[in-house]
Amino acid sequence: RAVGTFNNSSPLYVIDGVVRDKFAFDGLSPQEIESISILKDGAAASIYGSRAANGVILVTTRRGRVGAPEFSYSGTIGIQTPTRMPRSLNAYQHAKAINDALRYNNVPPSDPRYYTEDELEYFRTHSWDWIDELWRDPVETQHSLNVTGGTGAVRYFLSGSFFRGTGSFDNLSFERITGRANIDVDLTSNLRGSVDFSTTRRNRHGPSWGGNDWGHEDLYKALALRTRMVPPYINGLPV
Repeated sequence: RAVGTFNNSSPLYVIDGVVRDKFAFDGLSPQEIESISILKDGAAASIYGSRAANGVILVTTRRGRVGAPEFSYSGTIGIQTPTRMPRSLNAYQHAKAINDALRYNNVPPSDPRYYTEDELEYFRTHSWDWIDELWRDPVETQHSLNVTGGTGAVRYFLSGSFFRGTGSFDNLSFERITGRANIDVDLTSNLRGSVDFSTTRRNRHGPSWGGNDWGHEDLYKALALRTRMVPPYINGLPV
């Protein structure tokens, strides 16, 4: 549905019955989630009031169960490749387009902004695509180890995960390490106590063009609009 307020339009995040924020939600590992539910409109307002004006995302994490300890490991690795890369004018086409624009505006042929025939001929065989030169297919790696078990009185679920993803260019990466421990204890036949512990460590490496925003789209845009008349490297050194 559309945004229903001029103020904060984020939904309300509730994890294991506790109101959290998007930062905590983003830190969850898929392997520690039991279920996710979404409430909206009257169903959300009847429980959480005005805080649920933009809906509620309910997350229930996994719990322990009676039985011998069970270990489960999950590991994935993936490579992202673009389906299509937008193309731009090569060096020769760019130089020729500049000459055509100058002639269209009746600029005298003696104007130094014109490219000579020798220069045009050089650009026929010398053109540099900055994105092709600097692009790196992102690689994502994730590992997760879970332990669950317990007795009739005490049940536990332990989880740890590691995620690392590289960016489309050098010196861009993101790492996340998460840990969770959910422990349920039957204090009496009618009373149960639960202790939930979770921690997340994240590390982002990359340039920033505006506060906390990496501005990745600005980097891609800058390279896409970069003229192919200039090489990205000269004698092995960046321009």
